[in-house]
Amino acid sequence: MIKTLTELRSINKKWFLPSNIKFFGDLQYWLLSGKRSKNKYLVRKSDCWSDMFGNSKEYYFRINPISVDGTIKNVLDDTFKTLEKVKQFLKEK
Repeated sequence: MIKTLTELRSINKKWFLPSNIKFFGDLQYWLLSGKRSKNKYLVRKSDCWSDMFGNSKEYYFRINPISVDGTIKNVLDDTFKTLEKVKQFLKEK
């Protein structure tokens, strides 16, 4: 089980390439755990391409589950406006 963001980065090197970070508009990362399951999640603060089609840029928090071997899984559909909302969501996971 992954314990640190540094460990996650070393397992998923391509995910954290500067070109990927820029493409997805990621600004910051956290490695958090679900309160009930203790499963790990990568939380990303990202602009999620919100400025497409002339819209103003907005930032959201997105969540990717992490497998036991440290692989980053597909992003969940939910978006959150604050890190506190993410933490509330993960209390139920």
